[in-house]
Amino acid sequence: DTAEARSILRDAVRLLPQRTAQVEINCDGRMKISAGGSFLTCLDGTNRSARIISVSNGKDLPQSRVSETREIATVDTSPNGKFIGIGLRQGGFKLIDAESGRAVISENRGVDAAVAFSANGRLFAASIVDQATTTIHVMTISDNVTPAYTLKVGHPVLGLTLSPDGAFLAALHQGSLNTEITIFDLASR
Repeated sequence: DTAEARSILRDAVRLLPQRTAQVEINCDGRMKISAGGSFLTCLDGTNRSARIISVSNGKDLPQSRVSETREIATVDTSPNGKFIGIGLRQGGFKLIDAESGRAVISENRGVDAAVAFSANGRLFAASIVDQATTTIHVMTISDNVTPAYTLKVGHPVLGLTLSPDGAFLAALHQGSLNTEITIFDLASR
């Protein structure tokens, strides 16, 4: 216990990550932070709702609460907080305008949907399992939403992620013996 040891300890503690916020929310534990880290999408599975929370102040974005009659499996928020992607356990997926609460794109068939946004905010991807095949829908998003690609995987998809620039899409899915990852090159299409 010397002055030098205390000084080294103080310097080391300053390097530790600092807590930026702590807020009390009604969330059943499933949440996802948006690309860029500005927003948190919180899923309340019990009440079948999702909402966007600002990371900077811990408050809900106005009009960002979305309720569903069906069970929500996954949620994600676009990097700018403008859209909420919802994957439903039964009945497809929805891309919802967070300000108006209206579905911009909705697919009502399939089960166990997974959703993801690219970090640059230009792409939205959603997968749905329909019998033995999974279809992955990739859409460009800006002022309007435009279908861009439809991809197929022979097994149920468990999760999706897009590269920050949207050039690649990775799908984690069931395989013949174990889980597998299929990577799609979207830039060359």
